[in-house]
Amino acid sequence: MGRYVLRRSLAIIPVLIGVTLLVFAAIHALPGSKVLSIVGFQVSPEMVARIESYYGLDQPMHVQYARYMGHLLSGDLGYSISRKSQVGSVLAPAVANTAILAGTGLVLAVLAGLIGGFAAAFHAGSPVDRGITSLMLIVGTAPPFWLALVLILVLSIQLELFPATGMYSPRGEPNLPDLLHHLVLPALAVAAQPAAIIAKVARSAMLEVRGAEFVTAARAKGLPRSRVFSGHVLRNVLSPIVTITGLQLGYLVGGVIFVEVVFGWPGIGFQLFQSILARDITLTMGASLIIAFAFVFVNFLADLINALLDPRHEVQ
Repeated sequence: MGRYVLRRSLAIIPVLIGVTLLVFAAIHALPGSKVLSIVGFQVSPEMVARIESYYGLDQPMHVQYARYMGHLLSGDLGYSISRKSQVGSVLAPAVANTAILAGTGLVLAVLAGLIGGFAAAFHAGSPVDRGITSLMLIVGTAPPFWLALVLILVLSIQLELFPATGMYSPRGEPNLPDLLHHLVLPALAVAAQPAAIIAKVARSAMLEVRGAEFVTAARAKGLPRSRVFSGHVLRNVLSPIVTITGLQLGYLVGGVIFVEVVFGWPGIGFQLFQSILARDITLTMGASLIIAFAFVFVNFLADLINALLDPRHEVQ
């Protein structure tokens, strides 16, 4: 198990290095001056040159990249020109806000996915199964930002049940009930697609395991249905569900950018969107690295859990 953990840990390093290279190259490929996009166009060329020299933006890309990686290895994410603050202090509250949204969305996705998938499997071939399968197909193919707009149109604008934007109301002090009220729509938009995928995997896994020979043998021994389900079915169903849940958590961390932008949720995705518009290299790099690290880390945890549930994964 220790060698498996070490091997998987080492595999994360080139992925993160590749992310830094791609993002850094993509930002530098954008035309125009990055300083002008931040300080405005009413600045003299001499002032622009001084700012670029001060922040090292006049250096070749490989020099800037090497300097950035040197700071990154020492734990410094750099200085945000557009926000006039350290990147770490800018992104810290955004990471917490995204964790709230992604965590809530994950809980909703897992609950809805398991309930829907198991219900469809237990009623295989019935109208219930066809209805759940059709709903999974529709929701699973709907883009999150489109679903977010539909939820705003129906539940916020037409029915006026939930707020359409922000994390707290602009009036009064922030509190938990207000947060939960604002959290409903973005959490539903984030959870819908992962829930459909988890439900599909849960249904397929349940049908496959229920027809396995060891389940038939357990039933032939006269074991109670609850014991057969908990001791034989559930354990073998958990492995693919944990795998797909880990992948969906990675999606929740990396893909909530669209939902956060639509709802104005002040998370890491919304911060990344703003930093790209401002062409703030260090802030974009910091946000991208955090999203990439979170995606890789949660899938790493999913692999470890799978290895514990099924030791055969260690040799793969």
